[in-house]
Amino acid sequence: MNGALWDPVGSSPSLLSVVRAGAVGAAPLPDDPPPAANGLRWAPGALGGVLSQHAAPMSVPDAITDQVVTVLERHRDGRLDRDELERLVATLATGPVAAGDRVARAVIGWVRTEPDPGRTPATAAAMADLARWLIDTGTDRHAAGVGMALAGLLTGLAGRQAEIEVLGRHEALAQDAVRALRGLGPDAVRALRGLGPDAVEPLWELARQHTGWGRIHAVEALAPFAGQPDLRRWLVTRGFRNHVHLGYTVPLVVRAADVAGLLREVDPDTAERPLLDGARDIALSVLEPGGPAGSVDDLPETAEILLWWLDSVTAAGPERMSLDDVDAAAGLVPELDELDPDLGFDDERREAVGRACRRILTDPAVRGLVRAAIEDGTALNGSLQAAELLGIDPLPALLQALGAAPEQGWLWYQASRAVPDGAADRAGELLAAARALLPADAVSTDRRAVVGPVPGLHQGVIFLLQHLVSRFPGIGWPWLEPLLRSPLVGARAQALTAVTTWPRAGWPVEAVGALAAARDRETDDRLRARFEAVLG
Repeated sequence: MNGALWDPVGSSPSLLSVVRAGAVGAAPLPDDPPPAANGLRWAPGALGGVLSQHAAPMSVPDAITDQVVTVLERHRDGRLDRDELERLVATLATGPVAAGDRVARAVIGWVRTEPDPGRTPATAAAMADLARWLIDTGTDRHAAGVGMALAGLLTGLAGRQAEIEVLGRHEALAQDAVRALRGLGPDAVRALRGLGPDAVEPLWELARQHTGWGRIHAVEALAPFAGQPDLRRWLVTRGFRNHVHLGYTVPLVVRAADVAGLLREVDPDTAERPLLDGARDIALSVLEPGGPAGSVDDLPETAEILLWWLDSVTAAGPERMSLDDVDAAAGLVPELDELDPDLGFDDERREAVGRACRRILTDPAVRGLVRAAIEDGTALNGSLQAAELLGIDPLPALLQALGAAPEQGWLWYQASRAVPDGAADRAGELLAAARALLPADAVSTDRRAVVGPVPGLHQGVIFLLQHLVSRFPGIGWPWLEPLLRSPLVGARAQALTAVTTWPRAGWPVEAVGALAAARDRETDDRLRARFEAVLG
């Protein structure tokens, strides 16, 4: 490689050097796109991950693929100049997310049309030079991604396997790194499998390093090798877990690792905790409605997995039972009739699930476990369904926790849900605490855009509205009235929705005037129409 020709473009640090220096996981990168006008931005790797799961492969502008092919062709023929490389870098920076895969496929198409097979070694050498340069010096994720994709086409990854593994430590680059390490297409996957465990380890290491989209991509790449005993057990106990959604990995792991078959080999009486937790959470994930994996009706082994877990935890006794086990059993009881036959639940298995859950929930030691966990606060961030079924009131412990940490929005969520329908005195008790601990205008003075969970006091007010105020007509007007003045259209809409759940006779005397004033101020046409409909 000619030194001057292949010098870095510009003076910015390469992504390789940035990641190597410690910018791993979701750490900021120099080429992070700016946030949208509302202040939101995609989490690292999330856009590429969502598109890979829910959209057709993205098209890449011909200008990008044509320019890559032109650079390769001219370099192979000894006619490449510096200006062309600089133009290529500028063009790649404008490309869509995860463009490397599509560029690599375009390069494959170009190679296959080469009429002179004798030029193949020179073509491969040109590809290796460009791949190494983009990986080593690329200052944005598009250039580095194309470099990794080109390396993934070549034997030995153009001598850049170690560098690809480094880049893959960052969530924003993990998808391209995984694709390079596994190769492109089924032929590459078959070749990789033939190399044995040594070829799997780099992908497995990436999977272990990540918990987000990087984990999902790596687990997908590892699926063909799930028969390897150590990898199989890791996939079932830890590998399926990710903080995006288990629905992206669980169906794949159930099939590839043959989870039911693995559990048949384990005595339920001696099963270790990681395997118990894995079996439970895998089965519950399949049963969860509306997950991103779509229909999982072709997983009839789900019933066998769930029953193995129930048999194991009941055989072990309450001394080995976790709060998560109890919560899971409590959550299954009201859903017994909904257990899908397509997931392996015939009448006999459905009854067996019910018997096992009731055995767990009627054990006096389990009741003591739940009560102690509620009182010391360790169970407050989990499901409170077990407490409800066992007749244990968590509200006193929640109020105590709120007094110490009112900025913890999830505590307001749990407390709001812990108030039973019709228990107006308990609702009043919680609202009295809220008036003492939360500013009534926490939402009306907060201009942050709200998409999904938001932190702190803002979140506490939202949860009170959604899960408490709307259930008790006339209670909570001090929270609703400030929301009607919020700069957030969603907050104003939530306030109106809460009011409309109350009978008109239960409105405070000042409600009509406040709603009319809110209608007159309203700038959103659809919401103004809702105000008018409510006021009549």
